[in-house]
Amino acid sequence: HMNEREDSTALVTLAAGGWAGEEAPYTQTVPVAGASADGPDGLLVSALEDGASLEAQKAYMKAFGIVSSGTATLGDSVAVFKVYKRPEVDITVGLRGVMP
Repeated sequence: HMNEREDSTALVTLAAGGWAGEEAPYTQTVPVAGASADGPDGLLVSALEDGASLEAQKAYMKAFGIVSSGTATLGDSVAVFKVYKRPEVDITVGLRGVMP
């Protein structure tokens, strides 16, 4: 039986224009309530909306593939994402196990 922390998912939005850096890896820091540097890392999960169009799903999965093949580290109330290619669209992802 899952405890509340394992079952919770914090949603974070990564803006297409929010990636910093002139070359890879590009970074983006986003606020995540409940995140802490010494807490659980959180598992990156898809937050694709139910009923999304095929076009939206394709764009989402392309961006999600880029984000999930990079890294994410948690700090106090933030997550720092690093990617090796800039996603072309804004993407909302979930961090499962992080208490929002």
